[in-house]
Amino acid sequence: MIGAQATDGAPGPIAIGGVGGSGTRVVASVLKECGFFLGNDLNKRYDNLWYTLMFRRRSLAGASTAEIARLADIFVAAMSGTGCTDPEAHELLEQIAGEDREEFKPEWRATRAKSLRKSLLEGKQHESWAWKEPNTHILLDRLAESIPGLRYIHVIRDGRDMAFSANQNQVKFWAEAVFGMDGLDPSAPAGALRYWRLANERIRRLKDDGALPILEVGFECLCEHPARQILAIAEFCGVTVTREGAADIAARTVRAPTTIGRFQDMDQFQLDPEDCRYASETVSRLFRALDAHPHLDP
Repeated sequence: MIGAQATDGAPGPIAIGGVGGSGTRVVASVLKECGFFLGNDLNKRYDNLWYTLMFRRRSLAGASTAEIARLADIFVAAMSGTGCTDPEAHELLEQIAGEDREEFKPEWRATRAKSLRKSLLEGKQHESWAWKEPNTHILLDRLAESIPGLRYIHVIRDGRDMAFSANQNQVKFWAEAVFGMDGLDPSAPAGALRYWRLANERIRRLKDDGALPILEVGFECLCEHPARQILAIAEFCGVTVTREGAADIAARTVRAPTTIGRFQDMDQFQLDPEDCRYASETVSRLFRALDAHPHLDP
C-alpha cells in the first residue's frame, strides 16, 4: 500500500461488478493495493468465491429483499470478520452447497462452503474490506437495502468490444432471467451488446435514484489515464492516495489489452445501430466525467 491512507474512518464496504470481461480484476487489484481485504477464497481474477456460491443463483433473480438480506448478513459477517455461530446460518450454507447447479461441481461448492464456515467461526476482523464479483450488479438494488454503507464501483468497457468477446458466461446465465431476453441469442454479438446496454442502463438508473453511492469506471479511461482514474477510485473508496502512489499502483496493476477497439475489425452490421450509438456515447460520457473531476489534474 504505497501512499494510501484512510480518510474518514474505516472505508467500505465496497463492491465491484460489471458485465463479465469489463476489467473488474484491475479495479480489484487497485483496491488491494490500497489496503482493502478482498476475502479469503478468491480465484486468480480476484473473484470472491463466497459471493459466487451464495448469490450467483438464478433462483435469486426474483428474490425478495428479505431473502437477499438473510444471505447478505452471513456474507458481511464473514467479510468483516464479526463472525457468526448461528446454527441456522450454517445450515443455510450447507443447503446452498447442496443445490444441484450444473455450472459448479459438488466438490467446488463444498470447498467454498467449508472456507466460508471457517471464516465465520474464526471471526478475524477486517476494518477495510471490499469484494469483486462481476455478477454483483444483478442483485445490487436489494444488496443496497441489505448492507448499510455499501458503495459500488461499476466497471464499464466499450460494449462494441464486449459484443465480440469470448467471455459471455454472465450474459448466457442472466439474460433471460433478469432482462427477459428470450428473443435474442445471448451468445451472439447482437445479444451480448443488448445485454450490455440493459445492464448498464439499469445501473445508471440506480445511480440517478441515489439508492447508494455508485462510481462508474470506464475501462478505456483506466487504460488511457490510469493514475487519474486510480485517484478517483481511491477518493470514492474513502482513502487518500498520493499522485506518486497512484502512478506506482498503475504501473503494477494496469495493462491495456490488445483487444481494445477490436470491434473495428469485426462485422458491425450484425449489431443494432442504437445499441452501438449508446455504447459510443457511454464511453465518451465516462471520459468527460473523468476530465471534469474537480480534484484531479487535467
